[in-house]
Formats: sequence, structure tokens, C-alpha cells
Amino acid sequence: MNRGIMVIGVEIALLASACGKKPEAAKAEFSQAAIDAALADPGRTTDRDGDARRKPGSLIALAGVGAGDKVLDLIPGNGYWTRIFSKTVGPTGRVYAIWPQNSPPATSAG
Repeated sequence: MNRGIMVIGVEIALLASACGKKPEAAKAEFSQAAIDAALADPGRTTDRDGDARRKPGSLIALAGVGAGDKVLDLIPGNGYWTRIFSKTVGPTGRVYAIWPQNSPPATSAG
């Protein structure tokens, strides 16, 4: 059940990021280096154990999330994706982490 909620949350976050795209002329170019830097961030030391299973670099690259983008992280759990999205979109982008009122609280395994 929790895995299903996580997968739905990731799919919605990726879909929302695609919906918030800027026109190509105004958008910064996609940067694999930015994703690599986000994944290597020292603040993610406890998150790296899940990277092999979750494949965050591939998912963010597939969605084309880049600097300046707006991303919706619906039901962010323990913030695993929120931290990655925040570093990927940089200071000019925005990440909105939303917990709907009727959602179950995050678990430590999130």
C-alpha cells in the first residue's frame, strides 16, 4: 500500500513538473550535471541507500526537470524527492511539497 502511494506521488510530481514547463526560449537547458550534483549533495547521505531502487537520476532526466522549473511533490513522505527536486531546480525554481488533509502521515521508511 505505501509503495503504491509513493509511486503515485512520484508520477504526479513528474507530471506536474512537465505541466509547469516554461516556453523553450525562456527555459534553461536540461543539465545532467545539475542532477548529478543534486544526487551527490552531502545533505542526502541517508537517502543514498534508496537511490539504486528508486533511480532518481533517470526519472528526473525523463521528466526533463531543470533549473527554474516548478515541481509539485504530492505526499512528499520523508522528503526524499523534495530534496532532489530542490537541488535540481535551483534558486530560481520552486518545489511545492503538498500533504492533502486526508493523507496518512509519513513513516520513517517513506
